[in-house]
Amino acid sequence: MPGYNRVIEVGNLTRDPKLKWVDIRGEQKAVANLGLAVNTKFGRREDTLFIDVEVWGKQAENCKEYLSKGSLALVEGRLKLDSWETDDGSKRNKISIVADKVTFLPKPGDSRRSSGPAEQEENEGPQEAPPEEEPGEAVGEGERDDEDVPF
Repeated sequence: MPGYNRVIEVGNLTRDPKLKWVDIRGEQKAVANLGLAVNTKFGRREDTLFIDVEVWGKQAENCKEYLSKGSLALVEGRLKLDSWETDDGSKRNKISIVADKVTFLPKPGDSRRSSGPAEQEENEGPQEAPPEEEPGEAVGEGERDDEDVPF
């Protein structure tokens, strides 16, 4: 059975994004590493999960330019498992997110609106006009038109 590896997290950056360039098959690609703190509240108890995020390409460059420590971001991507052995021979594992999409969100109380990709998609395209009313006699308040009753 095929698996499904998809994750969406919203949190604050724990540090400024670190951008580096990596040579992949002779081509330089940008990669940014982010730290994301995700808070979850269970009644009176609040847990914080710290997640490492890897962002590639132009999106990595944008993260470096526009995000900083404390910025609020929505990250969509897949989970990745890294395994290694330390100098003393113990085995270590770490799960991180490889981001497909990072949406920059406004900080709470910020009156400026975000113009992220999701918002642009909603605002693009023709707007549907409200349906026009059919000509005919209006039914006043308190009056009933039996033809309008659905049953």
